[in-house]
Amino acid sequence: MANETITTEGMRAAAVVKLVLLHRYSPAPGAKLPAKSVPPKPIAPKPAPPAKIPPKPAGKKSAPKKHPKKKASKKKRTRKKRPVPPSAAGRVHGNSLSSPRTAYLYRLEDADGNLLKWGVTQDFGKRYAKSFSEGKKLKKVASGARADIIRKERGLVETQPGPLNFERWAGSRFGEQP
Repeated sequence: MANETITTEGMRAAAVVKLVLLHRYSPAPGAKLPAKSVPPKPIAPKPAPPAKIPPKPAGKKSAPKKHPKKKASKKKRTRKKRPVPPSAAGRVHGNSLSSPRTAYLYRLEDADGNLLKWGVTQDFGKRYAKSFSEGKKLKKVASGARADIIRKERGLVETQPGPLNFERWAGSRFGEQP
């Protein structure tokens, strides 16, 4: 019972304090109330800059990162490998230096016989479109293994480039012997 008396007395005291505060801070009758002020929102602190990762010491290799395993899907997708036809197995690309096809070094000239460019091809008929080759001549200079012809073409482009030789080494040894 003692607890109930304290609780009741405490409640009465709190109610009295509340009434006194309301009376003291309430506006006078007929007075204009100030505009409702909204407390300012707290300013969030700026996020810290990302931590700099120190460089790894030279000579030390880190272990490969392990990625978490993904959940297994209901259907497993397997990539089907297409069988390589026997004719394609062991083939070498035509632009490879080890290509077995005969390569031709050519000189592209305009109608007056002026050099336009040096080049390498394996098929003169398919090298340029008819619209481009109108008024121009393709002259065969040499033929042989692709690696040898490429070497010869590079030497000629470096020493005697034509205006249509756009390789980055064109004219790098201008005037020298190829």
